[in-house]
Amino acid sequence: MVLSLLCIVFGLLTLLAIKESGQYRQLYAACAIITFLVTGFFLFEHLQDEKRLRALPPSPPQFAFQANQAEESLTPDVDNFSYEDLEAIAVELARQLKESEGHIEHLQRRLEAKRQFILENWEDKATPDFLHH
Repeated sequence: MVLSLLCIVFGLLTLLAIKESGQYRQLYAACAIITFLVTGFFLFEHLQDEKRLRALPPSPPQFAFQANQAEESLTPDVDNFSYEDLEAIAVELARQLKESEGHIEHLQRRLEAKRQFILENWEDKATPDFLHH
């Protein structure tokens, strides 16, 4: 959106610089050049962001916990559970914990890969060379 507006402003200033004569012609030309440089900067930054986003690996499907919906709610009276029931609950909780740990480790690896990518590409490429002078 910003790029489109800057291109329109650049075009209008260029037309005014071409059509006008006299002292305002130089003013319009200078404004057109400045607008062109600003447009180039925004375009370069946008292209750098696109390049960076395309270089990242695609993210895996989002992890969703599958909660078993029981018909009856748990009561504070624990005596209703047998030893086998409690053991089955513990096994299921351990399985879910293992899945969660695996997912967390995967997310940590992805985060580390993205951090490493940013550190490797952290040269001052966000600003064009003509702005350094």
